[in-house]
Amino acid sequence: MADDQQDKDQKLHNNLHKTDTATTRKEEDDDDEPSSFLEMCLRDYEQDTGKKRPKMHRCEPESDTISKPDPIATGSDGLEHSSAESAELEGASADYLITHAYLGYLSDSYEKRQEEPLSTRFEKIRFPEGAARPKLKRKDSELSFSKSDLNKYVSNRKKGLAKKSHDWINRAAKALWDCTHGEISEKTMTALKDYTEKKYSSNSAHQKVLGFTKAYLTFLAKTRMDQRYRALDVYLEPSKALKVRKSMTGRIVRREDILEALNRIDAAEAEETIKAPKARNYRAFALLAAYTGLRPSTLERLTVGQLRAAVNEDKPMLHVLPEQEKNRTEHWVPIHSAVVPAVKAVLENDYSDKDDAAPFFMYNSLVNWLRHHQVPLPRVMDPSKAHMCLGDYRKFAEQFGDVIGWDENNRKYVLAHGMTGVEWEHYKNPQREDVYDRYMEAWKDVDLRQ
Repeated sequence: MADDQQDKDQKLHNNLHKTDTATTRKEEDDDDEPSSFLEMCLRDYEQDTGKKRPKMHRCEPESDTISKPDPIATGSDGLEHSSAESAELEGASADYLITHAYLGYLSDSYEKRQEEPLSTRFEKIRFPEGAARPKLKRKDSELSFSKSDLNKYVSNRKKGLAKKSHDWINRAAKALWDCTHGEISEKTMTALKDYTEKKYSSNSAHQKVLGFTKAYLTFLAKTRMDQRYRALDVYLEPSKALKVRKSMTGRIVRREDILEALNRIDAAEAEETIKAPKARNYRAFALLAAYTGLRPSTLERLTVGQLRAAVNEDKPMLHVLPEQEKNRTEHWVPIHSAVVPAVKAVLENDYSDKDDAAPFFMYNSLVNWLRHHQVPLPRVMDPSKAHMCLGDYRKFAEQFGDVIGWDENNRKYVLAHGMTGVEWEHYKNPQREDVYDRYMEAWKDVDLRQ
């Protein structure tokens, strides 16, 4: 027992010596270094609990006018403080606070120390029972964009696209701004989705508007290096409502409908409601579109020089450039023998050799003529849509191809449709002579004028 008492006295003497030494060193050390007394407290904490000490960094008060409070008067539990004392502790340094938390920790029994870690005591000192915790406020809690930011994005998005594609980009951008007014949040994204689903019944329209918004959020996330923009696109996911899926299109274009369109052009020319140059141009457009299934936007971009070069070959083949196709695909398109005379009539009567760079077709004029002289489509069930538009010539070529047994791969190549996958990107490269021969196997006996 005497030896034990002697060991305790020696330990107490050593601790007092360490405390005096720590006080002297604290005055000499740089302010950025932690105090020796704090180091001693943390070391004893490691020895008593067997836990690794937390990494601490010295944190000075935010203002030089805040001074450290007087030593804390602890009760039996070492944690009772008035609200005024707690307010003073708000400005104290981390070293000061942890030191007093440690003193409170020493005053408790070993069992209580095991149940209540030092981090909990630190929280109780800073925020006594009944004291309100300060709420963290984020200056940038609301994500936003300006109208000029959106306009710049829209302008860049339109570059290189056909005018027809501009329409949906403009619609999507307008819907985005009208529903958000530059604020991006769960509320505005949900409002945009609800507005889109209510305004448009087509799933394709939903995908275009909401897809545009998702792309814009991704653009903002990358340019502003803030992934919170992209995280909000979860509120743009379509509703999981049961959808009625159509197995086939309800827009049917028959051979008789193409003949009716050609007859109406002839009748308008005979009645002199349109002049001969326009009638020749409309007729050439209708025949080339029906026999080849080229997109209206592609036909609009064709030049006089391209058609002149095509019809003067033994096997007439039109070379479509990548920038003229919606999917940026360069390909060769066979020109049927029934189309060649109509194209040559336009070249001989309406264009000279100096016009090779000019557009071949009177595209806008034909659009307006079809709008005012509607060609009926009897197989279309919706009366408001049962009239021909320029895109219906492409539908006819695709649908009539099934009737005449048009080879699937040759059809995809000529229409520049569905040319995706490894085989098209790395293996297939049809030669122009083979394309023409395979095309004529299906189309050679087809005369749409009869």
